Amino acid sequence: MIKSFQIKNFRQIKSLEFESLGRVNLITGKNNTGKTSVLEALHIYAGRGGMMYLPELLVYRNEDFNSTQTKSIFFNVDLKTLLGFFHDYELVFDNKNIIKIGTDNELLTLKFLKFYTENGKKIYSEKTNEAYTTSPQGISLSININSNDTRIDVSSNDTLTLSRFSKQTNEYSSCFVHHRISDKLDEYWDKITLTPQQDKVLDALRIIEPKIDGFNFINGEGKKRKGIIK
Repeated sequence: MIKSFQIKNFRQIKSLEFESLGRVNLITGKNNTGKTSVLEALHIYAGRGGMMYLPELLVYRNEDFNSTQTKSIFFNVDLKTLLGFFHDYELVFDNKNIIKIGTDNELLTLKFLKFYTENGKKIYSEKTNEAYTTSPQGISLSININSNDTRIDVSSNDTLTLSRFSKQTNEYSSCFVHHRISDKLDEYWDKITLTPQQDKVLDALRIIEPKIDGFNFINGEGKKRKGIIK
C-alpha cells in the first residue's frame, strides 16, 4: 500500500504532497483544482512508467488532438498535446519543469532531453548549455523509475510513436475510471449480478461503509434506473 505520495510539475499541480494515506482516501475540492490530476498521477505511477498510460489519459480527457492510432498497435501522440502533462506547458531542458511522481523511496520522472550524435553514438542531454561539436539533432521524452529509463524520440513532424505493448510490470493495481462511465453503471452491474465479481464489489464498498449488506438498481423516473443500498 502507498502510505505517502508526492507530485511535482504535473498538469496544474506545481507541488503537492500527501504525507499519510490509508486504504481508502477521499479527495474533495472545487472544479479545476487538480482532483483528477492527482488520480492521473497515481495511475501513471502505478503503471511503472508504461508509455501507453499517457495517451490513454489523453483519450479519457478528450485531449488527444492531432493524435492518431496506427494498426491498433501504435499511437502517434502530438508533441504539443503531450506538453499538457507538464505544469508550464513548455518544452524546456532543465530541472525546473521535470515531472516527479511517487514516494521518497521511489520516484518516477518525466522530462525532455536533447540528443546529439558524435562518432556514430547518440548522446542525450537535459542541459541547454553543453558544448558539442554538432547541433542538437532531436529531442526525446524520458520516463525513468528505479533506474529503468525509457526514451522515445520525437519525430521530424513533432509526434511520438508509443507502443500499446510498452506497459511495464506493475507492482500496484490501477484502474482509471472515466466519469462518463456513471451513465452505464446499471448495465455493468447487471453483467456481474449473482457472480463472484459482485461479491468483490460489495467487499470494496464495505471498506467505505461496513454496514452495507447489498446493492442493486431499480427503475427510476423515465427510463433511468437508480442505485439503492441495503
